[in-house]
Amino acid sequence: MLTLYWQALAEMERRYTVFTHLLDADNQIVAQMDSEPLGGTHPTTEWQFGEIVRDNYALLIAPDTQPGEYLLEVGMYYLPTLERLSVLDGSGSAVQGDRVVLGRIVVY
Repeated sequence: MLTLYWQALAEMERRYTVFTHLLDADNQIVAQMDSEPLGGTHPTTEWQFGEIVRDNYALLIAPDTQPGEYLLEVGMYYLPTLERLSVLDGSGSAVQGDRVVLGRIVVY
């Protein structure tokens, strides 16, 4: 189980979908779960300024997945266009990409 914590730094006008991906060495998705926060019961358009949202995801790894290291990445996108939200640096002024890599996962 993957638990993400989101904090609303501003009100949002769009409903965003969260993506969670497990990537192989070639950046191919081997497991994923995409969903609106809290399974769609608490969309980003309802978040209040300063609110912290606890959001759970279960990535199912197929039994035939090769053993090894995989990257775990997360982010958000706008479903109608598939446009991802930008990830900003700590000061909020420079774009760092469109995903956050949480770390490496070892599959045995």
